[in-house]
Amino acid sequence: MTGGTSREVKVVSAEDIERAQGDLIGRSTDEQKKAVAATFSNNEKVIDSSFTITRAAAVSTPAVNAEAADGKAVLTIETIYTMYAIPKVDLDVFLTKSIEEQLIGDTQRVYDNGSKNVGLSNFQKEGENLTASLTAIGRIGPKVDEAALKERAKGQIFGEVQASLEAIDGIKEVDVKFSYFWVRTVPNDVNKIDIEFKVENE
Repeated sequence: MTGGTSREVKVVSAEDIERAQGDLIGRSTDEQKKAVAATFSNNEKVIDSSFTITRAAAVSTPAVNAEAADGKAVLTIETIYTMYAIPKVDLDVFLTKSIEEQLIGDTQRVYDNGSKNVGLSNFQKEGENLTASLTAIGRIGPKVDEAALKERAKGQIFGEVQASLEAIDGIKEVDVKFSYFWVRTVPNDVNKIDIEFKVENE
């Protein structure tokens, strides 16, 4: 027999799709995670552990067992990246309230609710319920009347101010700074006295 034509063609196999799918899914998603996190504003605290990936079924073009005209095929997997965040104002209110519930009577106040370095982890979503573990270090101290401190310190010399204020429960150390090196006495005008509170080991 003579005549006729013959040609070899390349078709997409199920093995090709499976191999390509494994390659796509195995790639790092760090860049996508950073991109999603960047969509939030500075007024929100991102929950890093809430990052999730949802993939649709793989779609091959051409389809399995179909001819790949140029010997190549394209595999597409529609992917959705999700991440959650908490408004910092809500976080601030929650932390302050949580610490205030632990204060002893009316003698203490919150100096730092820990919101600046709060940690959020172990994110879980069950239906419409979202939960996460929160870690924060707040700082409380004595409830000191600033106006009363100024009245107490006015007209005193360095050592007297230290002794007087360090006698107050909760105040560990007092440092006095004068405007000029030759001044040794606190002004008698309370409007010229500034008081700055610092939390120990802050």
